[in-house]
Parts: sequence; C-alpha cells; structure tokens
Amino acid sequence: MYTHFERLRQVLPGIGKIRFCLDVDSGMRNACTAIFAREIRERRADVFDVRVLKGMTVDFRRKAARYGREQIEITMAKFPDLDEERARWFLLFQAVQQPVVMGPHGEKWIVHPVPDTAEPAKAVHLVTDFGDYQPIHLARLVDRVSLHRVDNFFQQIRRKLNLLERPLATSSSMWKVWRGYSPYKPAIIPKLLDIYRVYHNYVKLEEPRTDAAGARLSRRTPAMRLGLAKGPSRIEDILYFTP
Repeated sequence: MYTHFERLRQVLPGIGKIRFCLDVDSGMRNACTAIFAREIRERRADVFDVRVLKGMTVDFRRKAARYGREQIEITMAKFPDLDEERARWFLLFQAVQQPVVMGPHGEKWIVHPVPDTAEPAKAVHLVTDFGDYQPIHLARLVDRVSLHRVDNFFQQIRRKLNLLERPLATSSSMWKVWRGYSPYKPAIIPKLLDIYRVYHNYVKLEEPRTDAAGARLSRRTPAMRLGLAKGPSRIEDILYFTP
C-alpha cells in the first residue's frame, strides 16, 4: 500500500488538489497520510474515510433512497421558499454541522442525509480535518465523496474476468468454498488486469447521458474525461499499434 501511494504521488505532480476517498481501513489510511504528508500540510490533499452498508438488498437500498426523498419533501413543506435542490443542500448543511461521534478515538462522521440506492447509509469522516473548511464547502465535498466508481470497477472485473470471480458456496457441499476458476499460475492475474485496465480506460464508453434539458450527451471513456485522449480507441488500434 505504501508503494502504491508513493507511485500515485509520483504520477500526480501537476494536480492542483487531490482528494482520496478510502474504504475504512487503518493500514490504507496510514499509508496515504504518510506518503502525502507534505501535500496534506500544504492543504493540497485531503483524505476521507467512507463507510457504506454493503451487501444490502435492493429493497433496503430503495427504502433508504425513499427516506431521503421524504426528508426533502418535509423540508420543502417546512420552508416553502426552498425548491428541491435547495432543500437537499439545506439537509447536507445541517448534517455537516451535526456530525456523529463514533469509534474509540471519537471520530466525527457526517451521515449523508439523502442517500441513493448505490450507497445507502453513507457516512463520511474527514481524516485531514484542520478546521479551516466552511460548512457549505465541506457539505459540497461530502456530497461528492463516494466509493461507487471503485466498487463498480471491482464488480466489472469480477464479472468480466473468470479468474477473479468470487468463490462459490453451495448447500450440496455443506457451504464449503470452491474456487472453480482459480489460475494454476497466479502471474496471469496482473497480466489480465493490465489488459482490462487499458480496455476500461481507453476503449469502453460510459453509459448514455443526458443534460438538464434532456439532450443526449456524447459518450466518453475515462481517459477522455481526464484529458488523456481526444476520443475512444479501438481494440485493433491498440493491438496493432506501431510507434
């Protein structure tokens, strides 16, 4: 993990501000804050811990999202001057000012008041809290902090690469775990991950999107969103590339 964050520090020198959204893991947090200590002190990097209820059923996720919408409606009824978007930000502003203290070290966690189906019961802890962020700015950060893209990428890997599929457990085998696609040579896994990473970043287009007016937006790859590519690449262009 330390090597991973050191590599990130080397390849991200031109980024103005870096914000890490980490799963709750003390080792990962320590590695990130140690390697980026200078950037953190200079206020060029922030580290967030994100706690999300995983493994929840679809009904639970929908119920959580419905509860968030109900809170918005209650707020709009209480303050008629607020529209839906402003009511949402009002709830976020309140949540930032009323953090929940959890854990043996008394960490302040901000519970997102309007969760979505992808991340129900999301709570955020600003590890690098210097007390210099205004509540409205912190509310904007909390709203953007998410593990959804990372979890979605992991899910795609497990579905697309058989060797990394989750192990199976059946009642006929007394729920013993069986890894049916485990490779005989583990060295093949990083090779497959490299291939899929290139495909995901440069070839695969995002899902169709529309703007506020309903107009269809052009589809992009992750490399296009980061400014690393002007357009999507073809698999043939990558395989048969000649410098």
